[in-house]
Amino acid sequence: MSLFFMQIKEAWLSILRGRLRSFLTVLGVVIGIASVFTILTLSAGVTSTVNRELGRLGSGVLQLTVSPAAGNVSFTDLDILALRNASPSVKSIVPVQNVTGYYSAAGRSGVAMVLGTNAEYFDSFGLSLDQGQLFTDANVRNGDLVAVVDKMAIQQGVLPANIVGKRLQVNVSGSTFSLRVVGVVRSGVSIGGGNGSAARAGIDERNIPITVYVPYTALKNAGVATGGFQATSLVSALDAVNNILNVISLVLSVIAGISLVVGGIGVMNIMLVSVTERTREIGIRKALGARRRDILIQFLTEALILTLSGGVIGVALGWGLSSAASKAASIPMLVTWQNLLLSVSFALLVGVFFGIYPAYRASLLHPVEALRYE
Repeated sequence: MSLFFMQIKEAWLSILRGRLRSFLTVLGVVIGIASVFTILTLSAGVTSTVNRELGRLGSGVLQLTVSPAAGNVSFTDLDILALRNASPSVKSIVPVQNVTGYYSAAGRSGVAMVLGTNAEYFDSFGLSLDQGQLFTDANVRNGDLVAVVDKMAIQQGVLPANIVGKRLQVNVSGSTFSLRVVGVVRSGVSIGGGNGSAARAGIDERNIPITVYVPYTALKNAGVATGGFQATSLVSALDAVNNILNVISLVLSVIAGISLVVGGIGVMNIMLVSVTERTREIGIRKALGARRRDILIQFLTEALILTLSGGVIGVALGWGLSSAASKAASIPMLVTWQNLLLSVSFALLVGVFFGIYPAYRASLLHPVEALRYE
């Protein structure tokens, strides 16, 4: 054990004798590890945030979307009741019918995305009430012509701020009916910052579609064709998003790893130079009884100290870069022990891979020829 610590001490002293050269050698490893650590940290934070937000929107909700493209399969209120009673794990049933039409209200008109659903939709998908009230189960049962609009339309100046209680004329699939707006919801999605920013940006407000939520029974009573239905879940969307984020993270990590390889080549180069410069020293060591294994361990230890130092500095630099990027771009960062260990392991792997050849070459030197080297 004392021999091992002695070899570490000698390797460290050898590195300190060429401080500037050692620093420039380690710099490539520092940049590579910092890049990899930053990408891993930010991608982990983004993935965690996406999972949390999609979970808030209802990743466990089975969405039954009525769509003409789904065929002529019927889906009735009895089917909804049967599904609700099928299992205690079923917490909500949210039928959704999407149709596109036109609206007019308070002297304004434009495109409307009309979404027919039930009263459970808002809570299931994280929509919070901003003004008025949401339509109720009673409204759904009676097929009342009531509507809830998204606040984004008000923020963009498309609808007036006092839209609650006003009438909203909607034309979908050739059917025209008048809706009484009972409430406004916040979806958490806004484009351009609101407060009439669409008009200030030179965008025609009539070209900005508004979202209108109505009881799905109101659309049925108004004669809007329902067609068939499709069953979808945000779980599949969550898996798809995670796969995309993982691929992006992998690609960026590989790109950052290129700089780590360049740093490793620099370590190999400087170690080969060190072997040449210390040829006579190696000859003296072997003449005094040093074995090939001792020489191999000596130079491999120097390479590992260089890359491990670069790895530690790179992790610290990457942590700082991740924190700065997180604050500047509002990107969440997530530091995990797995990322820390992975970054340090990369540094050690580079040291072993690019340090083994110079160390092996040093161990093969013949003591007599090494002593003759000038």
